[in-house]
Amino acid sequence: MKKPSTNTALGPMVIVAVDQNENPPLIQDELAYKILPGCGKVIVNAAKWRPLGRLLMGARENGGSLVWADAPATGSFGTSHKLDR
Repeated sequence: MKKPSTNTALGPMVIVAVDQNENPPLIQDELAYKILPGCGKVIVNAAKWRPLGRLLMGARENGGSLVWADAPATGSFGTSHKLDR
């Protein structure tokens, strides 16, 4: 059985992988893209289109809570992984 905590790193991993398209990247990480699950790679590939990549990184830098950054690795973009408040 997979623990819920195994899904918590997807957002930061995607952010670092998207950042690799910048010149120079904030953090250089050759493995960022390689270790992503399929849903993360789809997001990173889509972010290679400059307007989308800038939108995603800009929103994250401005403190926006992006759905793609908070998504569990299962590819479902719901809020079931978040704690009830």
